Amino acid sequence: MVTANNVRQKLSKHLKIDLEDHEVLRLEPTSIAYDELLAKVETSGNQDIGPLDSLITEDDMGRNLSEVKPCTTEIKQVGEYCAKIYLDGGFCVPLFVRVVRKP
Repeated sequence: MVTANNVRQKLSKHLKIDLEDHEVLRLEPTSIAYDELLAKVETSGNQDIGPLDSLITEDDMGRNLSEVKPCTTEIKQVGEYCAKIYLDGGFCVPLFVRVVRKP
């Protein structure tokens, strides 16, 4: 089972990105097809937009951190998912998360 807290710990351990306590990480419960998102960006010709940017909505941008509820999502299936990191100033950063079985 993978939770938002697990993703936060991986960011800290492997990428040395320590989110502050007030910054919120939300894990989306539905899996995504990252290859399809990547293909759409490549065919559109717009190099300024990343594959995950299409998953960020207008509601996500400009949101006050007090409006973002803590994540309670628990992922139990292997697959590709999107996480959203909500930061001060109304910023929302998408993050690609691949859930795999432990070796």
